[in-house]
Amino acid sequence: MTLRFRSKYLLTPLFLFLTILLVSCEQVNKATSLVNDVQANGINDRVNSPMPSDQEKQTEVMLPKEEEDVQESINVFINQPILVAEGQANNKHPGKEVTVRLWQVEGKLVQDPEPGPQQGAYRFGQFDLVATRSDGIELSRFRLNRTFSDGELAFQQKEPFAILFDDYNEDGEPDFALGQRAGSNGSEYTIMTLGENGFSILESNIYSGDNRSSIRYRKVGAGKFINIYYDNSTGYNMEVVREWINGGFTRREATVALEARSAGMTDEEESVYAK
Repeated sequence: MTLRFRSKYLLTPLFLFLTILLVSCEQVNKATSLVNDVQANGINDRVNSPMPSDQEKQTEVMLPKEEEDVQESINVFINQPILVAEGQANNKHPGKEVTVRLWQVEGKLVQDPEPGPQQGAYRFGQFDLVATRSDGIELSRFRLNRTFSDGELAFQQKEPFAILFDDYNEDGEPDFALGQRAGSNGSEYTIMTLGENGFSILESNIYSGDNRSSIRYRKVGAGKFINIYYDNSTGYNMEVVREWINGGFTRREATVALEARSAGMTDEEESVYAK
């Protein structure tokens, strides 16, 4: 009984030692085989691959950036007067034809690519109204900037626009309205007249729902015309009659417009008016 007990406990450590030795030899063989395969197939990239050169490092860091689409305004200064508008003035003296022209005499041409009311090409600066007879004699000259607080004026660059005439105060002299953009809903207009003493202002700072440089207001009676504008406070288009009384236009009470339309005559109305 004693010999059997000792034999059992003496063989157990030997068995464990032999088992560990066998497992270790097997793992060494696997590791050796793996190294041989790697070297044979040439895939030891981490050991054998060359380090990137300085140029390659620089290329990786300084990748070309996508260029932004940058647009800038272009300014071209004028060196001679530019014709901006003209029109044939109707007057009470038959046979004495008078032409009124609007000239840019100072300033610049600005090409603005940014979206907005003045996107595109506009002429900024000083502008003169000039009245001449058919024989070329200059009758009157007037700095239009004076009617807009002497500020810089702007007119869109295009073919000369037509100055539209009427007789708003029924004195027989030609009157006409010229405007400047005052936002997306309208413009500020000045009504000028051409009399025996030259140009003068009949009315200024008329806010109207129109964006054309010259308009012809709709007359609604002797010495009366109607103005249409958008009222931001109410959200409605409003109509107001201006009547010539005692040397000036009196503004009547504004009412909601019956229909949405521009302050100046439409092209269709103009064709009827011309007849």
